[in-house]
Amino acid sequence: MHIFIIAYLWYNAINSTIGICIDIFMLKLKKIIYVALFTLLGILASFILHAIAEIWYIGLLALDFKKYSMGLSWANLYIAHYALSLLFLLGGFVAGFFQGLFWWTVIYSKKRKH
Repeated sequence: MHIFIIAYLWYNAINSTIGICIDIFMLKLKKIIYVALFTLLGILASFILHAIAEIWYIGLLALDFKKYSMGLSWANLYIAHYALSLLFLLGGFVAGFFQGLFWWTVIYSKKRKH
């Protein structure tokens, strides 16, 4: 009879330890997914902002190229386009990542200030 009690206690101890480990793993996985999706949202927002800026500036170039091209040729403006595309992408990535961390803390952290 004692062996069954010991086996039962051992089973519950192992099961609760595994349950806690799974809960911690799932919480970390949830945070990784949350921050990754926020990062994706930041990248998508940067693409929208880049498109708005580009449409606006190309409209200005179409009106008066000499005035708004700042003395650059189309080839130089094309290089500037790639550089700004990279900056927008990097900015969206960084902003989305840090916003994900910030909002994770605000929504899910037990240490947050009320």
